[in-house]
Amino acid sequence: MTVRAVIALLLALCGPAAALCPRGAAPAATLYSADLRGLAIEEQLFFSSLQGITAQKQPRIYYLRDNGPSDSEWAAYYREKGYIRQLIPLEPWELAARFRGELKGAAVWDPGLTSTVNAACAAAGAEALAVCTPELADRLNIPVKLDLRGRFSTDREVYEWMWKKYGGSFSRQALCSLEPMAAGAWLRDYTIQHRIFTFWVRSGSCGIPGGRPGDEDAMQTIMARFPSNIPVLGFWQAGDADEGLTEYGGLIFAGRTGKYTVVSDWTPNLSVHSGIRARGPFRQSPPRRLKYDPAKKYVMVTQYESGDCPWYWLRLQKANWLQKERGSFPMNWCLGPRTAELMPGVLEWFYANSAGSDCFFCAMSGAGYTMPRYFAPEDPGARRAFLRDTVRDMKRLDLSVISLHTDHWYSEPEPAEAYGEYAELKGVKAVLADFGRNETLPPERYAELCGSVPLFHTQNRWDMHETPETLTRDILGAKGQFISVMALSWTLDPAKIYKALSALPPEYLIVRCDEMADLFLQRQGER
Repeated sequence: MTVRAVIALLLALCGPAAALCPRGAAPAATLYSADLRGLAIEEQLFFSSLQGITAQKQPRIYYLRDNGPSDSEWAAYYREKGYIRQLIPLEPWELAARFRGELKGAAVWDPGLTSTVNAACAAAGAEALAVCTPELADRLNIPVKLDLRGRFSTDREVYEWMWKKYGGSFSRQALCSLEPMAAGAWLRDYTIQHRIFTFWVRSGSCGIPGGRPGDEDAMQTIMARFPSNIPVLGFWQAGDADEGLTEYGGLIFAGRTGKYTVVSDWTPNLSVHSGIRARGPFRQSPPRRLKYDPAKKYVMVTQYESGDCPWYWLRLQKANWLQKERGSFPMNWCLGPRTAELMPGVLEWFYANSAGSDCFFCAMSGAGYTMPRYFAPEDPGARRAFLRDTVRDMKRLDLSVISLHTDHWYSEPEPAEAYGEYAELKGVKAVLADFGRNETLPPERYAELCGSVPLFHTQNRWDMHETPETLTRDILGAKGQFISVMALSWTLDPAKIYKALSALPPEYLIVRCDEMADLFLQRQGER
């Protein structure tokens, strides 16, 4: 065994639990930074490829890409914790010149067939070829080693060529769905760093060149060549002219071959964030020991939406947590487990700054975002592995409650036994079902037992126009003594939720989801 192999084995044995998402080296103590805001997408693609290629050795580049303060704030936090020592700012083209020697050439994509962007990124990961236009390659004096212009007529040809040429070098730990020209080329540093097969299935009516009938089946064939029970990073829709497969269409599409989704398309600097060696551990404050009172109505407010997306914690959630109202009332936050691997330092901050009234629960529907009924329907082994990973994730993150995405609002109600495989998972104290009120569910089932584990159904529907007043109304109109409501992250921040809860009569008691489970069992005579 070589010295390098021995070191790799020791790191695997002595480090944290094996990651499901790829992880690279820890970032260098000195990072070089550039502000890319305002650059054209063609330039963004080049700089993302430069960041990803250099990160294969060690992450050394950190960009300012978000229009908000999040990129600079997290860099400051990493300095404070000692994860990095300094951040040296450079002009973008000065940074490009500094790392030019690590590029072996350029891969030029075809503007007439944008799926070739994904092919150029595959070449970047496998051959250290920067993703360029001819003009950029000339400007930076990078020789063109791969010219994809005019070589293909359809997306299918592009992706089949990618597999034929680079199939042996692609990571077996993840896939990525990413619209070629969307999201400012964010996330591509990570996919290039780890050589992740990246594709896009266009929507049928988009009118963009390259898409053809049967593309879904062709891509499904390629996806089946990868192991089951791995994440698909990125996202399934991009909006505007090309909707892609749409969110739910993508979940079903991935589930056929036992893949789940990690929504991460708007995630910058992931090559750096994923390499941070956060010290942890991730531990929650214990719940209160409340005594059941038949005169009370118990309310838990959950944030189902967004918390499954790692980029939400990176870019938007911190502002919510800095509001003075957050921590003054019990609130339940859904958390996608892969966040712990993709940005452990970010998640460390949230655990360290959580209040006793904050409760994290496992996001939809376990190890990754999926709808259980559509996940690996013909592969029970993949399903068992997914549940096994879910148990491991929940233990690692100190989660005892799990939420499920049990299809759209208008489904026929399922029997409580349909949730049994989740309720039976070791350490699960409660299951949260229904991403929005199911009109066909009888009120007596809003809180019920699944075996010996409480199962709570959501009693309101998310609304992009929701206000504190409508949330108060939803709670007052809810049925039964145990009330589960969701507060949509895009419209209701902690200040607005606090206002809604302050308007409730005194008999309404706000609780964490793990406290709700205990109270329900007390009523059932289980404790």
